[in-house]
Amino acid sequence: MRMPRSGILYTDYRRQVNAMDYAVLLRNFLDGEGRLKQMPAKHKLRAYVYLWAAEQLEPGRRYSEGELNACIDRLTAFRDPATIRRALVDYGFMARLPDGSAYWLLEPRPTLADLGLGEAAGPK
Repeated sequence: MRMPRSGILYTDYRRQVNAMDYAVLLRNFLDGEGRLKQMPAKHKLRAYVYLWAAEQLEPGRRYSEGELNACIDRLTAFRDPATIRRALVDYGFMARLPDGSAYWLLEPRPTLADLGLGEAAGPK
């Protein structure tokens, strides 16, 4: 089932629910179009940003750096895709080729518990 939301396609209902949950947690950091206005200062909220951003990406797809930057730019209002792109790799949400020519989501994705920040993210 594919459901459009803010120009992003979700492949299943659980991903849509998770993305909406993260949007509620991040509501003070999202603009009227659902884009991130600024990075939160608190580490735990930044972790939610990375969980939220990873949920917006397509599992199984290989992204070029430019494609990934474009996806991140659609999610943010401040146009700094490198910060989120690097964090997605550093926190274990994505892997990349050594030359940076391709990025892809890792499965399973880290949870908040994996990040040392409490309970697992998303509904059970």
